[in-house]
Amino acid sequence: MSLPLRVAFLWHNHQPYYEKDGEFILPWVRLHAVKDYLDIPLILNEYPSIKQNYNIVPSLLLQLEHYINGNNHDIIQRLTLVPANKLSLEDKEQILKLFFLCNEKNMIRPFVRYNELFEKSKLPNALHLFFDQDWLDLQVWYNLAWVGQYSRDLPFIKRLFGKGRNFTESEKSILLDCHNEFMSRINKNFKRLFALNQVEISVSPFYHPILPLLINSESAKESNPINTSLDPIFKFPQDASIQIDLAIDYYNKIFNAKPIGMWPSEGSISNDAVELIAKSGIRWIASDEQVMFNSEQGSHINLTKYFPRKYINGETEITLFFRDHSLSDKIGFVYSNWNAHDAARDFVSNLLTIRNSIQSHFGDAGLKNAVVSIILDGENCWEYYPNNGIEFLRTLYSYLSITPEIKTINFSEALDDGSNEFLNPLNNIKAGSWIDANFNIWISNPENIQAWNLLSQARHLFEELKPKLTDDIIENIQREFLIAEGSDWFWWYYPHHQAENKPDFDILFRWHLKNIYKMLGMDIPNELFNEIISVEQKIQLPKNKITPIIDGEIDETSVWEQAGYVIFNQSFSTMHQTQTPPIKIFFGNDDRFLYFRIDNFRKNIKNNIISVDINQSNIIIQFDLSGITIKHNDHEEIDYSFALSKTAEIRVPLETLSIDESKFVSYIFKLINLSEQVTLQQEV
Repeated sequence: MSLPLRVAFLWHNHQPYYEKDGEFILPWVRLHAVKDYLDIPLILNEYPSIKQNYNIVPSLLLQLEHYINGNNHDIIQRLTLVPANKLSLEDKEQILKLFFLCNEKNMIRPFVRYNELFEKSKLPNALHLFFDQDWLDLQVWYNLAWVGQYSRDLPFIKRLFGKGRNFTESEKSILLDCHNEFMSRINKNFKRLFALNQVEISVSPFYHPILPLLINSESAKESNPINTSLDPIFKFPQDASIQIDLAIDYYNKIFNAKPIGMWPSEGSISNDAVELIAKSGIRWIASDEQVMFNSEQGSHINLTKYFPRKYINGETEITLFFRDHSLSDKIGFVYSNWNAHDAARDFVSNLLTIRNSIQSHFGDAGLKNAVVSIILDGENCWEYYPNNGIEFLRTLYSYLSITPEIKTINFSEALDDGSNEFLNPLNNIKAGSWIDANFNIWISNPENIQAWNLLSQARHLFEELKPKLTDDIIENIQREFLIAEGSDWFWWYYPHHQAENKPDFDILFRWHLKNIYKMLGMDIPNELFNEIISVEQKIQLPKNKITPIIDGEIDETSVWEQAGYVIFNQSFSTMHQTQTPPIKIFFGNDDRFLYFRIDNFRKNIKNNIISVDINQSNIIIQFDLSGITIKHNDHEEIDYSFALSKTAEIRVPLETLSIDESKFVSYIFKLINLSEQVTLQQEV
């Protein structure tokens, strides 16, 4: 029998710590718990030969514990618990803002009543058009839409989906109780799958910090020499050690065992970080393939990323696995738009191609020792799949189960069989993360540099005043620092990352630093009262008429600066696809033509379709790398011209669209593949 290719999946489950003043100000721990953390692993019960690896960040588990024990609620729970006929005007405003924050295509549109409420929410003066039953149904539907596919088979949940509308206050209350029940089953389910040897559970540093930057912020310069130094430099390896040790201790408390492996936050490693992790007793870690390529001496071939590598440096020894980022990103960002069977077949076909390449280059010995590592976000991608990805995963696991040339494994299976000795050991790591093998996302632009400086200044002050503080105060301050060191705050200071809740991350970060100054008995710096975060408007109306040159070049002159724009962001994930900025559509007109400019289309999904409704006239713009096709009302070819180079620029005669330029015009932009819609009005 031919040797199988070993494949190790690792699903990274991660949430930052959302608590502020006794409330979780964002609901993502609970909502992803009832949709993903319980239901996605449950699929494995149908496929006993499939093994998987799960990585769970302790700050996520800690928040689950607080939910289950009733110590904390989140803002969505609070707004849901208010009887519909007792909602204040402020409550209603928040509900309309927050209770549609989910994937429109897969979580709103399929449900008649929820979709009805969604459409009603977009009407002018919507706040006053909702009756008590509308508010009650919306309270139920937002919480119901997040229930996972397996949990929907429970009789009470089926009852709610079947009923669809006219819910009661009692049904709403029971639904929230069900959420708590689902959350209480998550760890039990993981323990059962672990006992069946079907799942290995790894850990990340407690509050998900970027370890190399805690140890020495100057490590960012290893991969980006022009990175700005902090003022003062952040250099607190003791904090990194605490984050690691707390994570291991908490894991041991939950699972009654010490973790074997660790996914360092964002796959971020350096020589110093690897040494700290190895000293803690962790036996394997993982990062991205590009980090390995940057760290290897001399030439390399692409296939070396498929082998576990020992890292040996002095007394430090640990095994590293490296993520195939193309295959990982296919699951995270591409297959959600495919038929489940086509996607699963494509994935397996890719694995078989890799198997053949390894065998051709390294022989059977290479195939025996290779491990293809598929590592990605375990939560956010699924809402972009129909039915939360269940069909895709079932189909994928079915194919993998019947393909003898492929075998899924737990990472620890490759530690003691000589696999990590097939290639020469690594003795040096060039510091980097899973995104572009650098730390630019977290410590490169003015905003996250400012945030780091504020953190560093407070941390140095704490070290200076520590001898004067009591043990209790030191412990409380240290906890605030550990939370503030989490990667997410700096992630959202990066300008390309936009989301409805982005300002909340800024609020939380500054709140923790304010708490530190209060406990130190020091005045809070003025900077902490001002927003650090810069949120680019998703919508901007044109300032003046424009007549740009249609040449496909990026023209930053005043011509396009006067245009309006719409931004379509690709994801709300903390595991974004590398180098995938948002699509930005500029638009404007003069007396004769309507103009569009589409930026970043080359770095996005092929065959995007943009729909623009102008009054009752619809333009469909379809583009790929070869060109642009424009249709009017979905069938008529219209007179237009375009240029495709660094950007896409399009010119359409107004008379072709039968638009009277003196009238008030309503635009509705839709980027079809992202199921996102923006509505705005202007006078042309």
